[in-house]
Parts: sequence; C-alpha cells; structure tokens
Amino acid sequence: MNPDSIYFPQSRKCPVCKTAFATQRVRSSASVVSERDSDFRTCYKTINPTHYSIHVCPNCLFAAQDSQFEQEIPDGEREAIYRALLQLKQQEPDFGGKRTSEQALRTLELAVRSAQLRKQGASALAGLFLRAAWICRELGNAERELVFLEQAKTFYLESFAGERETKMSQCTLMYLIGELHRRTGNYQEAVRWFSRVISDRGIKAEPEIERLTRQRWAEAKEAFGRAQSNPDAPPVLEKRRQSIRVTLEEDLLLWARRALGTNSPGVGLDDLLRALLSLVRERQADLGGCRSDEELLAKLRSVLTAPPESTNH
Repeated sequence: MNPDSIYFPQSRKCPVCKTAFATQRVRSSASVVSERDSDFRTCYKTINPTHYSIHVCPNCLFAAQDSQFEQEIPDGEREAIYRALLQLKQQEPDFGGKRTSEQALRTLELAVRSAQLRKQGASALAGLFLRAAWICRELGNAERELVFLEQAKTFYLESFAGERETKMSQCTLMYLIGELHRRTGNYQEAVRWFSRVISDRGIKAEPEIERLTRQRWAEAKEAFGRAQSNPDAPPVLEKRRQSIRVTLEEDLLLWARRALGTNSPGVGLDDLLRALLSLVRERQADLGGCRSDEELLAKLRSVLTAPPESTNH
C-alpha cells in the first residue's frame, strides 16, 4: 500500500479555544490486525490507529478523542479549562502530521490532563491510562507500562464501584480489572476477580470473556503459588500499595443495611459496597492509611455515621 494512501487529513475545531486545525487520521483499510493481547490491546501489522486516536489543539493543547471535539463546552467551564491549560502549557511537537510512538504517548498524557480538567468519569480516565500502557509496551518501556497499568486499574475499580453506566459489560469490566491485577503482580486479587467473573450469572452470554477468564485465572493461580513459595522475591512495582480486602460479615451487613435505610434482604453485597463508596465520595472522606480490615471498617463506620458537615475533608 502506498504510504500516502494510509492517511487522510481531517479538520477539527477546538471546543476550548475555538482554534481550527488539521490533523491526520488513518484509513481503516490500512490497519491490519495481527493479534490481540489479553488486556484488549490490538497489535497491527502496519500502522497503529491508536497513535492518531487523540486530537491535540496546537494553540491551547486541549487533547481528547474525536467524540469530545464534537461536544460543546459551557463558556464558564471553557474559560476555566483554557486558563488552566495556559498555566501548564509547554513546548510540544507538531501533532498534526505523522506521529511516532513517543508522540502518540504524549497525546494520551495530554488527553489525561484535559479529561481531569473536564472532570470526566473514572472509566474515561481508565481507558486513556490503559492505552498509554499499550504504547509503552510497544516502546518496550516495561517500567512505565506498569505505572500506567496501575493507574488504569485504580480508575477501573472506581468505575466498577460507582459508575452505573459504562461502555463495558459487568463481566468484561471485572475481567479487565482481574487482568490488570495479574499484569501488575497482584495475583491473589487477580484470582479473586477472575473467580467473580466465572460465577457471574451473565458470563454464559459472553463466551469469549469466559474463555479468556479461565485462561488468565489458571495463569494467575500458578503465579500466586510461585510467589507464595518465594516470599522474598521483590514486588513487580516497588511502590505498589497493598490493597486491603474488605469482608462484610453478617452483623456488619445488617449494620450497612440500616445505615442505607433499608432492611431488605434482597440488597446484595455488591450493591451495598457501591452505595457505601458513593456515600464516602460524597463526603470527600479519606480512607487511606488503614493497615487492616478492622481499621478500615472502623473508619468507614465513623464516616457514615457522622453528620456530613462534621466529616473531615
């Protein structure tokens, strides 16, 4: 294929500063898939269209996917974003032409910054961090890939806990969270999430996710066994935080139902946890620094039983 026929120009108008600019896109016929990784990264034999999935305004450096450039931003929000971008602005390469892998990674970093300024949801940020990890894998930068995978995992967990509508099915999202745990070396959590997928009532409607889950579950379980036999081995990420697993026993389950204003036995554990996390976020409480389940549960109980105005921010 003629290299010039791979790309086509596209005009865009920045929703923040209203600057019109041209950018490059990749024709779908030019992207030939070679394989797919277990965290949904698609590998291509030719050009990688992910490199061109983010538009970057050359004036204010607002960066986002195509759909975000079609959305109008209210004037007040637009001015606040522009002022913030102006403070953070630095010299950047020309993103309007052909992009290297390094430039593609930079567009995703700028997109994360823009999404944060727009206060977009956890799933949007998670997807950007995951694609940044894919580019790092392409570059062979394993250390930075792990950092982005950790960020993606954090926001997918937040999305699972609090967002009611996501582009993924619940089984797919749980699988991806498990796979990100596995890829970042937290094999015990990976096994736990994969087990949740297998036991979910909706899994039979997604045979490919079930197949992937069973494969990764076996790999994670084997890796966890190796880690248990060699406890002195260094962690995959030196600064990886150990997650605290919250377990709600029957007495705490009854307390949680009362705290949520319902005694219905039909309220499930997942529903309770999502509601509790939503309440915690509303009160902007910090639950960090807990070293055990007991400490975390005691702190959570104090947050939810205190009047909202007395909660520490």
